[in-house]
Amino acid sequence: GDKVRGIQPNNCEQAFAYSLLMDPKIELVALVGSAGPGKTLMSLLAGYRQLRNDFERGMKSANGSSQSSLYNKIIVFRPTVERGKPLGFLPGTLDEKIEPWMFPILDNMELILESSGMDSKSAQKCDPLFDLMDRGVLQILPINHIRGRSIHDAFIIIDEAQNFTREDLRALLTRPGKGTKVVLTGDISQIDDPFMDEYSNGFSHVISSFIGQECFGYTIMTRGEERSLLAKLSAELL
Repeated sequence: GDKVRGIQPNNCEQAFAYSLLMDPKIELVALVGSAGPGKTLMSLLAGYRQLRNDFERGMKSANGSSQSSLYNKIIVFRPTVERGKPLGFLPGTLDEKIEPWMFPILDNMELILESSGMDSKSAQKCDPLFDLMDRGVLQILPINHIRGRSIHDAFIIIDEAQNFTREDLRALLTRPGKGTKVVLTGDISQIDDPFMDEYSNGFSHVISSFIGQECFGYTIMTRGEERSLLAKLSAELL
């Protein structure tokens, strides 16, 4: 099947999402669902598999022919909304300030790289995840860095999109240039901004606005046990 060793779509929801993520005709994808069904993992996997100049190997599609490489980089935008009591001012460089919000992306990318035989903990000369970021192939950015930019030949993931406002997502979605695909992932029941709800958040607005457009596809992912049974039960019971 079409997979990177041990990482692959594990159910119908993931398979449908993955097909949208790998379809170059679908320029905007929305993956909606609660914690654990693999929204971010499938998005990063699809982006990684479609990278141009991939340093591991030439990709193969399910029928054995070469999988066309479409993108020069993966760019992830995540909201910097805190859950729990605010931590206050964070000292340090930009990378140090946004590091806490990078962990979910880094965890998933490590899983993908390890499953493709590039374990950062093995005795290699360089950490493959650090190498991706050092070369700018994987970028994790706050929304502040989008203004005035045109982004070409990129696979953009807007993670936790329910915590962006309509204005935020309009700013993000008017930046993609030639050869760029945009993926939004989120759970409209997990909104951390006290001034938004499941109807007024930017993610819901984008979905309702784009339904029916040929360049848009979305799917609802509910099978939370893909992360773990504990995560699934916690989402349902708590």
